Amino acid sequence: MKKTLITIIIAILLAATGYTQTNYHVSTEGNDNNFGLSVVEAWQSIQQAADVLQAGDTVFIKSGIYYKYIIPANSGNAGNYITYTAYPGDEVIIDGNSSTGPGQYLNYSDRGIFDIKDKKYINVIGLVIRNSGNPDFVNPDGGDFHLSKTSPAIDTGTFTDSPDADFDGIISPRGNGLDIGTYEYP
Repeated sequence: MKKTLITIIIAILLAATGYTQTNYHVSTEGNDNNFGLSVVEAWQSIQQAADVLQAGDTVFIKSGIYYKYIIPANSGNAGNYITYTAYPGDEVIIDGNSSTGPGQYLNYSDRGIFDIKDKKYINVIGLVIRNSGNPDFVNPDGGDFHLSKTSPAIDTGTFTDSPDADFDGIISPRGNGLDIGTYEYP
């Protein structure tokens, strides 16, 4: 009885503050006109979820290859991340090679396929992101993944759970912000 009363009080307090967490669903077989609140009513595009998700919300994404840009409309907050996650055991691939349709390619010089620039408190869990732009490495074919001076990844990272140093042991950040990747640009 006491446990039930505490649960009811917490639910009332959360409702009174307007705080809710909603789980949404995306599937390649879904429809963006659906509500997205169950697998049966899943949305088809991750972008539909990105347009709707608020702090504390999670989108569960079913197996498949998704070919469209994802640009979240909102940030989470310190206690309530927005989470994009694959269903357990599912392989979710976000592929930038055909974002506008088979055989068509986009120019990623200004952004990647999953663009979280200027957004905070976003978790991306279990998604494979491929063909997402050119980070402009020094010599990736030769194994040198340091950023060149023209890289769009320079000073565009976030401090959330970032390491204190890069793979070379160089303290980061070195410029106006953190670089995206394993090495800070000199």
